[in-house]
Amino acid sequence: MNETPLRILTTEELREPQEVEAWLERFRSRFQARASGLWRREGEHLVVLGHAFAPDFDKDVAREFMAAVESVSLERTGLGIVKAAVDDATAVARTDAGPVDSSSWLKRFGAACSVAIPLHAGERVTGILAIALFSTQDLDAQRTALEQIAAVLPLE
Repeated sequence: MNETPLRILTTEELREPQEVEAWLERFRSRFQARASGLWRREGEHLVVLGHAFAPDFDKDVAREFMAAVESVSLERTGLGIVKAAVDDATAVARTDAGPVDSSSWLKRFGAACSVAIPLHAGERVTGILAIALFSTQDLDAQRTALEQIAAVLPLE
């Protein structure tokens, strides 16, 4: 994990796609991850706000993933992002365990696991911050750091 401080986006910056994508790249890089993403909850769907992928990430896999998760029904509980939103709890998926759809994407990402964290406005889940990690090494410490970042993102 890179120790460079990560500035949190403001509410205004979260409305600007370029700002979101740039922040997600800094976030991805901070954790030396394969990919990161941010979704807003809109009714019974999660709608993508942005993604960032490692420089060596397969472009075709990135395109397929972005198309597959552009708008995701909360009924698709095989995805960690949906599980995190529905359960209102951090969801961890691994290539060999966890939500089935997430596990298959992780294999294609070249990642060992993913962590999806619900974002809140008061008691309401407003979105999901997710990251696909190369390794499960130090997963507990990384999960704690991710949850601390998610706790202060002002997604309404």
